[in-house]
Amino acid sequence: MAVYHRLKQYWIPTPVVATRESTKLVDCPHLLDNVWRLAYICSHVWMSKYRLFAYTKEEMEDIEHHCLLNTYTIFLTMVRTGSYSREHSMYLNMRSAAWSAVGGYMHSKKTQKAKLEAETISLGHVDTDNGGEGWLSTVASERVPRMMTDYDLKRATAERVKRKKALSGERKVNEKLSIAARNRMKRRAEENAYWEYLEECAEFGIDAVDRDSFGS
Repeated sequence: MAVYHRLKQYWIPTPVVATRESTKLVDCPHLLDNVWRLAYICSHVWMSKYRLFAYTKEEMEDIEHHCLLNTYTIFLTMVRTGSYSREHSMYLNMRSAAWSAVGGYMHSKKTQKAKLEAETISLGHVDTDNGGEGWLSTVASERVPRMMTDYDLKRATAERVKRKKALSGERKVNEKLSIAARNRMKRRAEENAYWEYLEECAEFGIDAVDRDSFGS
């Protein structure tokens, strides 16, 4: 049964701890009970190892059942084909089967995702019925540029011209402001210089000239 992870807000496989005692074979009326028990433990250990999760409980339980059945099927195949290692315990053989089952599931999902990402747009499927441009004209991405009409081209050209005029106007305004600022600074400097001249004349008892004569 899947468990809800409250912190990450998704469903994870049922946590299982594989200990020496829990993986031992036990006496039971049906020998397959040991097989299913070990298959359950090993498949859930590998699902936790691969950090499998799902956003719904039903999807997570489907993944658990899928991996459990595949583990059991691979284990039976190992027994029937003679690849079952008698040098190792039943648990170690089952763990190998579970690794193949869960690893195979992960590989299939990654392959499916890669195929979806690698799909490209076929120009042969562009819908141009009734004189329309087709759905491809609405697609804008790094790989497929949007188709431009004559109207789009003229509008883009007009926008560029408009931006250039605006930048040119701003440049002229900035130049005028700079000239006015320099003139103000010059007049202020001349004014300060004249007042310093008057103070020096008063200090040494010299008759000062007027403002116009000082600047000439």
